[in-house]
Amino acid sequence: MKYVLALLLCASLNASGVLIPKDKQQHIEAGVLISLTGSYLAKEAGFKHPKVWGFGLALGAGILKEVWDKQHPKNHTCDAKDALATALGGTLTFAIRW
Repeated sequence: MKYVLALLLCASLNASGVLIPKDKQQHIEAGVLISLTGSYLAKEAGFKHPKVWGFGLALGAGILKEVWDKQHPKNHTCDAKDALATALGGTLTFAIRW
């Protein structure tokens, strides 16, 4: 049920017309999906604290994506707010699943 709540949160960001730019919504959604997937895989692998692993993966993915963007300025724009939005998605999943 908690997985469903997290996915509904993603859908509501797009449908609600909230004042979050589309790009940031996509980063939040990516953070939720990365966190859910990471938590599930960590749990299946028998890791302790799979929710923390999921959050850590979302945070790491957000940071690494912006590092990539910084190294490829011709095609990408580095924005720390994007990394924060991805981490926010992981935080929301962590909070819902806690």
